[in-house]
Amino acid sequence: MRANQPGYIVLLAVLAAFLHCGAPPPRDTLRIGIGSGLVSLDPHTQDEEVTVSVLANLYEGLVGFDANLKLGPCLAAGYSNPDELTWRFRLRPGARFHDGRPLLARDVVYSLERARGHPQSVFRSLLAVVEKIEEVTATEVRIVTRRPQPVLIKILTAVAILPRGFEPGDSAVGTGPYKLASVQIDREVALEAFPGYWGSPPHFRRAVFRVVPQDRWRGHELIGGRLDVDAEPSLQMRVIIGKDPDLRLVTQEGASVTMLGMVVGGEPADNPLSDRRVRQAISLALDRRELVRSLFNWYATPASQLVPRNIFGFEPDLPVITPDLPKAQALLQEAGFGQGIRLRLDHSNATGPEGEMIRRQLAEAGIGVTPNPVDWEELYSRISTGESRFHLVGYSTTTADVSELFNSLIHTNEPGSGYGLENTSGYSNPEVDRLIEAADREYSPQRRQRILQDAMRLVMEDLPLIPLHVWSQSYGLRRDLEWTPRADALILAAEFRPR
Repeated sequence: MRANQPGYIVLLAVLAAFLHCGAPPPRDTLRIGIGSGLVSLDPHTQDEEVTVSVLANLYEGLVGFDANLKLGPCLAAGYSNPDELTWRFRLRPGARFHDGRPLLARDVVYSLERARGHPQSVFRSLLAVVEKIEEVTATEVRIVTRRPQPVLIKILTAVAILPRGFEPGDSAVGTGPYKLASVQIDREVALEAFPGYWGSPPHFRRAVFRVVPQDRWRGHELIGGRLDVDAEPSLQMRVIIGKDPDLRLVTQEGASVTMLGMVVGGEPADNPLSDRRVRQAISLALDRRELVRSLFNWYATPASQLVPRNIFGFEPDLPVITPDLPKAQALLQEAGFGQGIRLRLDHSNATGPEGEMIRRQLAEAGIGVTPNPVDWEELYSRISTGESRFHLVGYSTTTADVSELFNSLIHTNEPGSGYGLENTSGYSNPEVDRLIEAADREYSPQRRQRILQDAMRLVMEDLPLIPLHVWSQSYGLRRDLEWTPRADALILAAEFRPR
């Protein structure tokens, strides 16, 4: 049901009043409701959004972003770039791991080597340019690259530093403001403030991330006082939260773009998606404005490209794609599919309404789609292995730079080069590859921006990924909490404070 249906709103309002009988939360604990559990406790082997956000409370990198994506030191007190191939990092004095060990250069070397060499690491492609990582002194590290790589400093914001020899399994040991107290991956992650933290202490002694998959019940838990924050309020709950005097709703453009991903390799007879004209037809058959209006009540914006506007490399001259059914049908006819095509759309169980609307819109152009809802873990696995030929998924960049997406997903998969390690689509365009590699070597931000924008224009012609919308990130929280959402959508418990 939609938020503009009055009977449903009245029912929710009555239930909200009843739920306010719940006891208020203790002031030493911050309770955050999330929609899905963690994939793992290993910060190097996954990039799932909820998992990254929770683990960011435990782990830190050499450098980091503030709430507005401004780069600055973190575990490195300072860094320099003495030549185009060398980076030097001076470690922060007093930084300690949760097990009490001091942060040393050997820990950084171990962590970076693990992140670039672990067979399941999501950073292998991003760090493939690194030639060697050296311990200069106990508190200084040197990184040497094979070629100039100006974006390396941004990549390092996402690479967690672990104590030497530590392998995350059922535990987590980092340097963050919180340490792990207990964990049930699919139910709850409880954190305790780390007394040895090098920075300012958190305002809450404990932080608990509770997994409540049902949007409605997560909102009810917030209204009833059993949660302090709903990290993913439903559209209906946003209406209720906005009217509740004890709660407030904060919203900003998100960091993730929802897209249609696909396998584009092979021959058209076996895989129609390998023909660019078919992909263009799919894109032109979609009415993005109707999608965000009907499904999200404008809590999303139609997407023009693969990243939101706050990401380096965004091309402002690319228009939002408008629907054009006659042209879509003509492209299918030209590609030899005038009788239409049939596809299976894999998507998570939580995105059922969106999958159904995509099916309806594409059917008008003669593109038959069978929605296939699956658990998120299964969808993630199918996409990662290339098993899913057509899927609905969100992508975000942890480095605030489009090269993260380009280098791993768009560049041709070239074993040994470090490029395209996560390109399971089979997409390959030599000119796009050339631009991606040129951007990697360019130190001038202005020239680098232009190169990445040139690549974006070509990618949007080829459409190996079809952007749909940028989800507006909303949070429901108790009015007695002070907090400002981050541009990277991370939820860091240490940034909350009582009013």
